[in-house]
Amino acid sequence: MSKMKDVYETLINQTILMEHAEGVKDESVRNALLYMLYTNRPEIDEYGQTTLKFDEGDENEAAGEINRLTKGEEAFSIFNGQMVELKNNLHQQSTPLTMKMNFAYAVTLMETCLADMLKHAVLSESEFMSNALKNIKDFHGVKIDLIDIHKNSGFVTGFVMKVLTEYLYHKIELVLTIYRFTLGSDHPEYIKEKTGDLVKIADIRHDIVHRNGFDKEGNEHHLTPEKVAKAMQNITDFVQGMKMYISQSESGLSF
Repeated sequence: MSKMKDVYETLINQTILMEHAEGVKDESVRNALLYMLYTNRPEIDEYGQTTLKFDEGDENEAAGEINRLTKGEEAFSIFNGQMVELKNNLHQQSTPLTMKMNFAYAVTLMETCLADMLKHAVLSESEFMSNALKNIKDFHGVKIDLIDIHKNSGFVTGFVMKVLTEYLYHKIELVLTIYRFTLGSDHPEYIKEKTGDLVKIADIRHDIVHRNGFDKEGNEHHLTPEKVAKAMQNITDFVQGMKMYISQSESGLSF
C-alpha cells in the first residue's frame, strides 16, 4: 500500500510541477522546473539512492550505440542530407496528411541528431563525460555493484549512453538544460534566439502526433508547404547552432 501511495504522490507532484512550470515567465526558473520533472525518478530507496537498472540487454544495446556513434557518419551530415531530401519532396504531394507527416518527421530528424551529437561529444571528450556525471540528476545517488564494473570496464560509459538515449529530445527546454550541464558552458545568443520558434514547432508536432493536428482548444493547424518549409529551416538552423555550441565548447577545453 505504501508503494502505491508513493507512486500516486509522484504522479500528483509531476502534474503540479508541469502546471507550475508552464506558467513561469523566467526562462531559467522554468527550465529548472522542467528538468526536475523530466528527470524525476520514483525508484529511490530510503537512503536517497537510485538502484541502477542496467542488465545484459542494456549493455549490448549500449555497446552497439557506442560503436555506431564512434564509427558511423557524422550525425549532422546525416540530418542535413535527410532534411534537404524532405524539403525537396514537399511540393510533390501537398495534401494535409502529407504536410502533417513531413512536419512531424522533421522534428524526429531533429531529435535523433540532437541526441547523437550530444552522445558523440560525451564519448569524445572525457570532461563532457565528467560534467554529465556531476551535473545531471539521473546520475546522482546511484548504487552500482562492484562486480558489474569488474566484469565490464565500459560499464559507466554504457550507462551514461543509456540515460542520454532515454531523454525526449523534442522537449527543447530539457535539451538546452542537458546540453548546458554536459558542455559546461551557457547557451550562445544565437541558440536563445531560436528557442521560441523551436518550442512552438515542438508543440505543433505534439498536436499532430497526439491530436491529429488539433490543439487543446480544438483548433486545427493548417499546414501549407510554405509553413512546413519555414519550420524545417528553423529546425535546421537550430540544430546547426547546437552543433556550433558543441564545437565552441570543445575548443574551450584546450585553453
